[in-house]
Amino acid sequence: MPRNLDVEFRGNGPPDELYSGLIRNGAVTHMKNTCSPTSADVRIATLRRAAEAAAGIGAAAAQRIGAPGVRVLGHRCPRRPRRR
Repeated sequence: MPRNLDVEFRGNGPPDELYSGLIRNGAVTHMKNTCSPTSADVRIATLRRAAEAAAGIGAAAAQRIGAPGVRVLGHRCPRRPRRR
């Protein structure tokens, strides 16, 4: 669905604000509320090393963002318990 909208919008040249609003508030919301995966849907497997690398990148980014005192929300390291 988003790909079809993208093709239509890019071909007709409407403003970007209209496109992003339609995608965020229309298409994505509609898909979240009405579409659910079935057994026939393609599953994308993520390799463990890729997930761990992504977690490391995210943790490093959170540390850099938090260093000057910015409050970072969420699980900083999902595989290890938090230090208290």
